[in-house]
Amino acid sequence: MKADPKTSAVYLYAIGRQAELRKLLSGGAVPAALEDGTSVALVTEGDLAAVVSEVPLSRFGEERFEQQLKSPAWAADKLMRHEKLAEYFSSKMCVVPLHFGVMYSTPERIREMLAARKERMIQILDRLNGREEWGLNIHADRETLFEHMTELSPKLAEMQKRAKASSPGQAYLLGRKLEGLKAAESKTEIKRVALEIRNALAAESTDVKDLPVREHELKQTPAVVGKLSFLVDRKKLKIFQKTAEKEAAQFAGFGFGLELTGPWPPYNFSE
Repeated sequence: MKADPKTSAVYLYAIGRQAELRKLLSGGAVPAALEDGTSVALVTEGDLAAVVSEVPLSRFGEERFEQQLKSPAWAADKLMRHEKLAEYFSSKMCVVPLHFGVMYSTPERIREMLAARKERMIQILDRLNGREEWGLNIHADRETLFEHMTELSPKLAEMQKRAKASSPGQAYLLGRKLEGLKAAESKTEIKRVALEIRNALAAESTDVKDLPVREHELKQTPAVVGKLSFLVDRKKLKIFQKTAEKEAAQFAGFGFGLELTGPWPPYNFSE
């Protein structure tokens, strides 16, 4: 690829093994590049290659790119094109997908990067080989959970048992205390259940990453109480999915729900 650094930059989508990428590109049916009128190409260095395309500095140059991103329609189109290419290559072979917006001034700069990071890139490719990323959102309906707290919490179950065996006056006091503790105990149970689900699925995957839950997700109904990404061996995918179904069934009656999505390009396991 030749790019004039005065008028264009080189945009990166993914990094993989040169021989495999060349074979895939020669087969056609590759999704469109970020910009119309440009094509997806390779910048190579030894056994490695970067999947790239040319982008104009008039829209992707310093400060110009940030300005363009303020247009929702433009940003959505470019992000969608990036994701389609990342998903295409990730579904066909093992690659290290790059996050949206990675650019270099010239192909030579990319070759320098590939040479400098060769050992690390090969390690990541070896680790990702035969595996894919799956996402999990854990939801909790707090009202349903609150109603069933004594079934989940050993502490509250014991208090309820004591209340039933007590005199009317003491039972009333224990009942009041029980209701007061439900809210605090429900937070503990949400963390415990989310951890139990995490551990069950982690046992059937290669790696797991905890992702941040946004404030508005915590406030919605049902609330998102856990977000995770799992790196799953394709040969063990059915076992992983069955484990997720088992965990979902176990806690559904208490207001918990599991949303499993994927496969995704392994962004969370490519660093």
